[in-house]
Amino acid sequence: MPKAKLVTRSATSSTVTADSIPKGSGLTNEELDSNFINLRDQGWRLRADDSTQHTITADTQINFSGGTITADANGDITVSNLGGGGASGMGNISGSGDTISSSGSTINFNDPVQISTAGSTGTDIGNIARFGQSDNLDFNHQGSLDGVFAVYGSGAQQSTAIKPFTINLDGNHQGCEIRLAPYNSSYLPTTYTTGMLISISSSGYKPAYWDGSDWRYVHDNSTV
Repeated sequence: MPKAKLVTRSATSSTVTADSIPKGSGLTNEELDSNFINLRDQGWRLRADDSTQHTITADTQINFSGGTITADANGDITVSNLGGGGASGMGNISGSGDTISSSGSTINFNDPVQISTAGSTGTDIGNIARFGQSDNLDFNHQGSLDGVFAVYGSGAQQSTAIKPFTINLDGNHQGCEIRLAPYNSSYLPTTYTTGMLISISSSGYKPAYWDGSDWRYVHDNSTV
């Protein structure tokens, strides 16, 4: 709403910056003007998602992007569907058709979930990935990508980053590139399952496997 309209005797801005209750004497014209101006310009604080504080005054406009605003017969206002696309922005997220809703901490989607490039329609739906609950888990579902699918370590996409797992989709080198976790032969894993593979950094990163009793080199089956 707009700020209240005022008439003052002389002041155009407030000079009252602290309480004086009671003052114990009559108010000057300047003090009267300042009190009215302070009441007109008072606000309250709103904390945004980024933790910044914003002062809301009478002429501040608050927008609910993607939300639905309704008012009942008593004038009470309800804001719903924040975030757009049927998502309330909190709690459980569930999918039904093209609609996402939220009420807790679990994410549920209809089968299948399909990821497509912008503008994909018809048979192009799911051309990047398609995830079914029982029958498929496809990446590059319709062969429209020719780069790589990579899982990065803690270094993320830095030039020196480690990629433990890469699927190369490019030309003659299509296939999996797997980096076995490196261990020095003096400090082998203490938690393992039969068939687990690692590389031995102190022996030129030769691959080794756990046979249920010992760590053995893959190339000659000798113990590490």
